[in-house]
Amino acid sequence: MVGFEWSTYGMGPPAGLGGDGWCVRDALSDLFGWPVGDSEWLSFIEAPEPADMDRLVDHLGLEWYDPDYADHVSRLTERVDHPGISCWKLHALQMGHVIYQPHLRYERPLLQQYWPYKPERYRILVDVRQDPHPLWRGRAGIEIHGVREPTGR
Repeated sequence: MVGFEWSTYGMGPPAGLGGDGWCVRDALSDLFGWPVGDSEWLSFIEAPEPADMDRLVDHLGLEWYDPDYADHVSRLTERVDHPGISCWKLHALQMGHVIYQPHLRYERPLLQQYWPYKPERYRILVDVRQDPHPLWRGRAGIEIHGVREPTGR
Protein backbone atom coordinates (compact mmCIF):
# COMPACT_ATOMS: atom_id res chain seq x y z
CA MET A 1 0.00 0.00 0.00
CA VAL A 2 3.04 2.27 0.27
CA GLY A 3 2.60 5.14 -2.17
CA PHE A 4 -1.08 4.53 -2.91
CA GLU A 5 -3.44 7.46 -2.36
CA TRP A 6 -7.21 7.25 -2.37
CA SER A 7 -9.03 9.78 -4.55
CA THR A 8 -11.96 10.07 -2.10
CA TYR A 9 -12.88 9.10 1.43
CA GLY A 10 -14.95 6.19 0.14
CA MET A 11 -18.60 5.59 -0.42
CA GLY A 12 -19.54 4.73 3.16
CA PRO A 13 -21.27 1.59 4.37
CA PRO A 14 -23.61 -0.15 1.92
CA ALA A 15 -27.29 0.61 2.44
CA GLY A 16 -29.60 -2.32 2.98
CA LEU A 17 -26.99 -4.89 3.97
CA GLY A 18 -26.22 -6.18 7.42
CA GLY A 19 -22.49 -5.63 6.93
CA ASP A 20 -19.91 -2.96 6.45
CA GLY A 21 -17.84 -1.60 3.59
CA TRP A 22 -14.52 -3.14 4.61
CA CYS A 23 -14.57 -6.20 2.33
CA VAL A 24 -11.79 -4.79 0.09
CA ARG A 25 -9.48 -4.29 3.06
CA ASP A 26 -10.35 -7.69 4.48
CA ALA A 27 -9.91 -9.58 1.19
CA LEU A 28 -6.59 -7.93 0.34
CA SER A 29 -5.31 -8.39 3.90
CA ASP A 30 -6.11 -12.09 3.67
CA LEU A 31 -4.46 -12.33 0.25
CA PHE A 32 -1.24 -10.62 1.31
CA GLY A 33 -1.19 -11.76 4.94
CA TRP A 34 -1.50 -8.26 6.42
CA PRO A 35 -2.51 -8.60 10.08
CA VAL A 36 -5.23 -6.52 11.71
CA GLY A 37 -3.76 -3.19 12.79
CA ASP A 38 -0.80 -3.41 10.39
CA SER A 39 0.09 -0.22 8.47
CA GLU A 40 -1.34 -1.62 5.20
CA TRP A 41 -4.55 -2.66 6.97
CA LEU A 42 -4.88 0.80 8.55
CA SER A 43 -4.38 2.60 5.23
CA PHE A 44 -7.74 1.45 3.82
CA ILE A 45 -10.94 3.43 3.51
CA GLU A 46 -14.45 2.03 3.78
CA ALA A 47 -16.16 1.14 0.48
CA PRO A 48 -13.64 2.54 -2.02
CA GLU A 49 -14.83 4.05 -5.30
CA PRO A 50 -14.63 1.77 -8.39
CA ALA A 51 -11.98 3.99 -10.02
CA ASP A 52 -9.79 3.61 -6.94
CA MET A 53 -10.20 -0.15 -7.10
CA ASP A 54 -8.80 -0.25 -10.65
CA ARG A 55 -5.81 1.86 -9.62
CA LEU A 56 -5.29 -0.24 -6.48
CA VAL A 57 -5.26 -3.51 -8.43
CA ASP A 58 -2.55 -2.08 -10.70
CA HIS A 59 -0.61 -0.62 -7.75
CA LEU A 60 -0.55 -3.98 -5.97
CA GLY A 61 0.55 -5.83 -9.11
CA LEU A 62 -2.47 -8.10 -9.33
CA GLU A 63 -3.70 -9.59 -12.57
CA TRP A 64 -7.41 -9.25 -13.30
CA TYR A 65 -9.70 -11.26 -15.52
CA ASP A 66 -13.25 -10.72 -16.70
CA PRO A 67 -15.12 -14.08 -16.66
CA ASP A 68 -17.32 -12.92 -19.57
CA TYR A 69 -14.49 -12.61 -22.12
CA ALA A 70 -13.13 -15.74 -23.81
CA ASP A 71 -9.54 -14.45 -23.94
CA HIS A 72 -9.60 -13.72 -20.20
CA VAL A 73 -11.18 -17.09 -19.45
CA SER A 74 -8.49 -19.04 -21.29
CA ARG A 75 -5.73 -17.22 -19.37
CA LEU A 76 -7.61 -17.48 -16.07
CA THR A 77 -7.93 -21.26 -16.36
CA GLU A 78 -4.11 -21.41 -16.22
CA ARG A 79 -4.17 -19.55 -12.90
CA VAL A 80 -7.01 -21.16 -10.95
CA ASP A 81 -4.61 -22.83 -8.52
CA HIS A 82 -3.39 -19.44 -7.27
CA PRO A 83 -4.98 -17.42 -4.49
CA GLY A 84 -7.09 -14.48 -5.55
CA ILE A 85 -10.21 -12.42 -5.05
CA SER A 86 -13.69 -12.67 -6.60
CA CYS A 87 -15.34 -9.31 -7.33
CA TRP A 88 -19.11 -9.04 -7.50
CA LYS A 89 -21.45 -6.25 -8.60
CA LEU A 90 -24.62 -5.98 -6.56
CA HIS A 91 -26.77 -4.31 -9.19
CA ALA A 92 -29.79 -3.52 -7.03
CA LEU A 93 -27.58 -1.61 -4.57
CA GLN A 94 -25.18 -0.11 -7.12
CA MET A 95 -22.34 -1.42 -4.97
CA GLY A 96 -19.95 -4.31 -5.02
CA HIS A 97 -18.53 -7.01 -2.78
CA VAL A 98 -15.23 -8.88 -2.88
CA ILE A 99 -14.25 -12.25 -1.40
CA TYR A 100 -10.78 -13.63 -0.75
CA GLN A 101 -10.26 -16.98 -2.44
CA PRO A 102 -7.38 -19.08 -1.02
CA HIS A 103 -7.63 -21.33 -4.08
CA LEU A 104 -9.53 -20.03 -7.12
CA ARG A 105 -10.31 -23.51 -8.45
CA TYR A 106 -12.43 -24.04 -5.34
CA GLU A 107 -14.08 -20.65 -5.21
CA ARG A 108 -15.97 -19.85 -2.04
CA PRO A 109 -19.52 -18.79 -2.96
CA LEU A 110 -21.12 -15.42 -2.45
CA LEU A 111 -23.08 -15.39 0.82
CA GLN A 112 -26.85 -15.74 0.56
CA GLN A 113 -27.42 -12.29 2.07
CA TYR A 114 -26.27 -10.82 -1.27
CA TRP A 115 -28.48 -12.91 -3.55
CA PRO A 116 -31.51 -10.54 -3.52
CA TYR A 117 -29.33 -7.76 -4.99
CA LYS A 118 -28.82 -9.40 -8.41
CA PRO A 119 -25.12 -10.26 -8.01
CA GLU A 120 -22.86 -10.61 -11.03
CA ARG A 121 -19.25 -11.77 -10.79
CA TYR A 122 -17.41 -9.36 -13.04
CA ARG A 123 -13.75 -9.72 -12.18
CA ILE A 124 -11.30 -12.22 -10.72
CA LEU A 125 -8.06 -10.88 -9.22
CA VAL A 126 -5.02 -13.15 -9.10
CA ASP A 127 -1.65 -12.81 -7.41
CA VAL A 128 0.64 -14.97 -9.55
CA ARG A 129 3.65 -14.02 -7.43
CA GLN A 130 2.32 -16.37 -4.78
CA ASP A 131 2.90 -20.06 -5.37
CA PRO A 132 -0.11 -22.09 -6.45
CA HIS A 133 -1.78 -23.90 -3.59
CA PRO A 134 -1.48 -27.65 -3.52
CA LEU A 135 -4.64 -29.34 -4.69
CA TRP A 136 -7.23 -29.73 -1.96
CA ARG A 137 -10.89 -30.57 -1.94
CA GLY A 138 -13.27 -27.65 -1.87
CA ARG A 139 -17.03 -27.24 -1.78
CA ALA A 140 -17.36 -25.72 -5.22
CA GLY A 141 -15.36 -25.10 -8.38
CA ILE A 142 -15.01 -21.85 -10.25
CA GLU A 143 -17.63 -21.56 -12.95
CA ILE A 144 -16.60 -19.96 -16.22
CA HIS A 145 -19.21 -19.57 -18.99
CA GLY A 146 -21.49 -22.13 -17.35
CA VAL A 147 -18.78 -24.81 -17.15
CA ARG A 148 -17.79 -25.78 -13.64
CA GLU A 149 -14.24 -26.97 -13.06
CA PRO A 150 -14.17 -30.40 -11.35
CA THR A 151 -13.88 -30.26 -7.58
CA GLY A 152 -11.83 -33.41 -7.16
CA ARG A 153 -14.66 -35.43 -5.67
